[in-house]
Amino acid sequence: MKMEVKKRDVAVDFVKFIATILVLNSHMGVCYGEYSILATGGGIGDALFFFISGFTLFMGKKSGFVDWYKRRISRIYPAILAVGIVACLVFNKDYTFMEVMFAGRYWFLQCILISYLLLFPLIRYDWNLKVFIPLSVISVITFYPLFDFNGAIFYGVDNYYRWIFFFVVMLIGGGIYKIKDSITYEWWCIPLAVACVVAWYGINYVTKGTAWIILSMIPLVGICYLTYAMGKHS
Repeated sequence: MKMEVKKRDVAVDFVKFIATILVLNSHMGVCYGEYSILATGGGIGDALFFFISGFTLFMGKKSGFVDWYKRRISRIYPAILAVGIVACLVFNKDYTFMEVMFAGRYWFLQCILISYLLLFPLIRYDWNLKVFIPLSVISVITFYPLFDFNGAIFYGVDNYYRWIFFFVVMLIGGGIYKIKDSITYEWWCIPLAVACVVAWYGINYVTKGTAWIILSMIPLVGICYLTYAMGKHS
């Protein structure tokens, strides 16, 4: 009996590549010197990572919680420990043992690990995301005005609210996985993606420090979807 070989979704790799470039660029301000304003794109890169994390979670094998979560941790923790050890021994960072063990200096990883817990029931029991996605989006919009970001751009502020925001992006990534076979590259994907990027920056600039900045979620989700669609190009 011939074993069926699962075809790799190269579009997933493409999204990860773009996300990595953007996140790295956002931390390269010192390299740009007086043009440090060009060290940007971190918010978009974070969203792409959360989006594709949700996508690949629904792609994975369904199993009991312990085995499922253990596989997730085994992929993340070696890198967390390695970075923590190198940071302390080579760069003389004063990270505590608990900060290294629980990724205390990396909000992104903490958010991912907690989001896994919340997403597991949806994945394991194949719950209908058509219900959870709109409910989650409504929750994000409803609770957003309760948070005060002191006039700063939302994506650069260290607060737990953005954990909720990016969890929704992960959920949307799972929803896109459900319809992945119907997604194809079209010629308009690139200009529309550029328009979404411009809209995202524009909304962040105009609505900085106000509750209206939540509108930036619309073009950001568009960027995630279109980046995946562009990865489908032959």
